[in-house]
Amino acid sequence: MAVEQLVQADLAALGVGLNIRVMELASFLATIRNPDKQFDLVLTGIPGDLALGHLSSLFDSQQRGGALDYSGFHTAALDSALMAARTASPSDAPRAWARVDTVLLRDMPVAWLYHARGVQGRSVQLEHVEMDLRGELVSVARWTRRQDP
Repeated sequence: MAVEQLVQADLAALGVGLNIRVMELASFLATIRNPDKQFDLVLTGIPGDLALGHLSSLFDSQQRGGALDYSGFHTAALDSALMAARTASPSDAPRAWARVDTVLLRDMPVAWLYHARGVQGRSVQLEHVEMDLRGELVSVARWTRRQDP
């Protein structure tokens, strides 16, 4: 519950009280999927994917009642933006996904919390370290220690 406690402390510093309630998975899912939302905040992990497919599962009206329909938030504007992003050519995709982002920022049905794990930097003595979206250890087999001349 470390993440929950960090969020609780951050909100407390802003004068917002947060009571943490840990639930068994079936009860949790029944609660958050219920159309009659009886909570103010849910903290859950969604690993997502590089293609951003989880956004449609969360917000597309066609996914209403689906496994990731936690917020119950569905609008024609977001449906349109998601469809445009899914069908955009590679050259148009960044602009199309930016539109999805604009709608989500405006309507704010969700707040994304980023939790970083692992290596966030490296020693200048290490060479051949490459970090990418798959994680920090992708290139670990090639890491070497710089040899001082």
